[in-house]
Amino acid sequence: MTLTLTLIMTLIMTLLMTLNMTLTLTLNMTLTMTLPMTLNMTLNVTLTMTLNMTFSMTLTMTLIMTLTMTLTMTLIMTLTMTLTMTLTMTSP
Repeated sequence: MTLTLTLIMTLIMTLLMTLNMTLTLTLNMTLTMTLPMTLNMTLNVTLTMTLNMTFSMTLTMTLIMTLTMTLTMTLIMTLTMTLTMTLTMTSP
């Protein structure tokens, strides 16, 4: 009776220990591998995308606006000045 009890106890203990070890190891490995990778990927992608989009949009918009404004203003000013000057000079 005692032999069977000890055998059953040792079997159960070994089974429990192996299960515990394998489960904890697999869970630990999968969690440590998957969580940082997913977090890193999501953070990297979102941050770079938002930064890239905001910078490119603001920079291009400001550049385009300033360039168009200065160009149109200079063109308008030069045209009006030349036209008025030629008109005043040629008029009798």
